[in-house]
Amino acid sequence: MMIMTFSIMSFGVHDSFAYLAQKTPLEQYQENEVILIGNVISIKENPSEGFTEYEIKVEKFMKNPQTSKTLFVIGSGAQSSEIQLSTDKIFSVNERVFLFLNEQEGKYQISPYSFNALIFSPDDEFLLPPLTLHRAGIPSDEIVCRDHLELVLKIGDNSPACVKPSTKEKLIERGWTIG
Repeated sequence: MMIMTFSIMSFGVHDSFAYLAQKTPLEQYQENEVILIGNVISIKENPSEGFTEYEIKVEKFMKNPQTSKTLFVIGSGAQSSEIQLSTDKIFSVNERVFLFLNEQEGKYQISPYSFNALIFSPDDEFLLPPLTLHRAGIPSDEIVCRDHLELVLKIGDNSPACVKPSTKEKLIERGWTIG
């Protein structure tokens, strides 16, 4: 296992080190309730409490799609706070972000593994093969395919596949899946 080191700064003085263990995309997928890519459209800081509330316009849900295309999420740390930990995820308005979220006390909390996604392509760099997710116990209705692909389930064992619409038609004709 590879370990990434982040230093913690308190009032600009180096105190100690925090370790944020690197996780695989499958581990991230399994450990987070919602995964999305989107843009920060507003920020409400609360530096005395040590958090920031972000309004996110969702570009794409990678796991557990929600009906709303706008979410309010909480991140630890605040831009105007005197104390900032290196594991705090602090974003700016108009910033494109990739967020790993878990619900706590009725609000989605940003994971320290979330990041700025300025030039990130989720289809190329994050989406896992549907069969990998299926074998890891992820329900088929939670599997998201890359853009321009459709999810189909094999008749008999319900194993998932992401295919082009033209391929889906052929699989239906051959009895491999149903419409």
